[in-house]
Amino acid sequence: MAKEKVALDVRELIDTKMTDEGRTLQWLSDKTEINYNTLHSCIKRKLFTLSTENLEKINEALGTTYEA
Repeated sequence: MAKEKVALDVRELIDTKMTDEGRTLQWLSDKTEINYNTLHSCIKRKLFTLSTENLEKINEALGTTYEA
């Protein structure tokens, strides 16, 4: 049986990048000026997707080029 490739959700990529760098959601909130509760609901709980504007702020803070 062939293994199926699963694309990671951008929220998982952000969470992994932050974990690898020892960053917290509070750090990201401070850098992006996105409310901590909004980040937690989106990235950790996956209740909704990131807006384009917020993803751009996160990319700038993390030095990444993630796309939704």
